[in-house]
Amino acid sequence: MPANKYSQRLQRGSDYRDRAAVLAHLGYRSYRGYLDSYLWATIRARVMKEKGPECYLCTGRATEVHHNRYGLDDMMGIKVDNLFPLCRACHRAIEFTGDRKNTMNKVRKRFQELAKKKVEDFPRLWPKFDRNSLKIL
Repeated sequence: MPANKYSQRLQRGSDYRDRAAVLAHLGYRSYRGYLDSYLWATIRARVMKEKGPECYLCTGRATEVHHNRYGLDDMMGIKVDNLFPLCRACHRAIEFTGDRKNTMNKVRKRFQELAKKKVEDFPRLWPKFDRNSLKIL
């Protein structure tokens, strides 16, 4: 890949190919490796401290942090504008349709739609799912 396209991919962070390029650039073999890293632990703690422990979508207790973009600045924690604390139910609801992982465009669109609605009883709007396996029942 030409250097300018590679650097655009690192900055853009708009799809899973961009995320893969950023992960490789940072030296991670997988997204799971990144999520298990000290880097992510510090970024996650910072997001929870700065944005609060409340789910951005339903105001429940946030237990996870959602990447709304995977640019290099986002993945390194230089910027946290595109990182949001979420509860597990809301995170699952935007990331998956049934057992199928959504595309980044669909995830981003779903996140924006739900952020506009932001009501306290959101979890009642989601399909029922097993909280341990996160499978839709």
